[in-house]
Amino acid sequence: MKIAIIGNIGSGKSTVARYIASKGKVVLDCDVIAKDVMSEKAVKAKIAEAIGVSERVVEDKEALSNAIFGDDDKRKALNFIVHGAVKARLEKYADEYDNIFVEVSVYAGSVLEGFFDKVIGVTCDEKIRIGRVMARSGYTLERTKSIIAAQPSDETIRKLSDWTILNQGSQPELYKQVDTLLGLLNCI
Repeated sequence: MKIAIIGNIGSGKSTVARYIASKGKVVLDCDVIAKDVMSEKAVKAKIAEAIGVSERVVEDKEALSNAIFGDDDKRKALNFIVHGAVKARLEKYADEYDNIFVEVSVYAGSVLEGFFDKVIGVTCDEKIRIGRVMARSGYTLERTKSIIAAQPSDETIRKLSDWTILNQGSQPELYKQVDTLLGLLNCI
């Protein structure tokens, strides 16, 4: 079974993923896989051609970000190529393991939507998320709010999810919710 863990920045999806991994489950991170596939020559070449830059720009995270900034078509082309390569990699992992959990940063509207058998959504009050993001990243309030504004709403996360974890309390409270969910998943 392929199980996605989705949620917006600062929601705690990475904390949930790490906890599930600590329970001996196979947990993958789409961001890590994306970085890996973007180092492949064929993927770099596709991206460079699609957005009209050199492969050196594709290799430079900041230059790539600048190349697509404000251009929805270029951003969509980049995401389509990278997400397609990530999906192919996930299909291989799904063939190797009975169950995989996958932390997914970009799910709604991506090629990964509908790929998973089950989806766990992690949500949290926006004010708490803003505080978490600013504390860990050093982003300004303005930048943090702009990132959050570009992401799907918590309502969308809930609608896309088979189960939703509300991460607004203590870590033990979060882990209790995850343990309950893992118990349910063992019954499926």
